[in-house]
Amino acid sequence: MGLPGISGFDLLQKVRKHPKFGSVPVIMLTGRVSPEDVLRGMTSGADGYVSKPFQFDALAIAIKTILGMQ
Repeated sequence: MGLPGISGFDLLQKVRKHPKFGSVPVIMLTGRVSPEDVLRGMTSGADGYVSKPFQFDALAIAIKTILGMQ
């Protein structure tokens, strides 16, 4: 989320509007864990939201779920 010059939320919105990358699955991986941040990420177009610190298994499950492998 804390990227130089742009927030992760703003970057996600730009990705979603891009003609080539708009449908690429996106999982937000962040230390921002408030319910408001999670809701904002999901309503901005994220396919998943994983909070830090995270377990690798939780990230793997999110990836598999989004790719329809679970």
